Amino acid sequence: MMLLWAAAEMLHGPASNALSADAAPEGARGTYLAAFQYSFATADMVTPGLFGLLYSVERVLPWVAVGCLALVASAAIRPLERRLTGVRAGPEGAAA
Repeated sequence: MMLLWAAAEMLHGPASNALSADAAPEGARGTYLAAFQYSFATADMVTPGLFGLLYSVERVLPWVAVGCLALVASAAIRPLERRLTGVRAGPEGAAA
């Protein structure tokens, strides 16, 4: 399980940071990257307490929350991809 997690982190990290940097306007790149990184820090602080609370109510609730978040993310990823890939020009100078 840990190897799978590590592989996912190695694939996700560079790609998500590059996407965040590419989505930012030239003058606001630092602000975008900071907000992106703070989202992970916030999740690291909030998730243990929230999931502990959910677990104390019903043992399956943390898994239900993760499943619901995954469904919402899956539904949002395509419109978000279209929006972000149209933000900046590709390597040939045409819209990506």
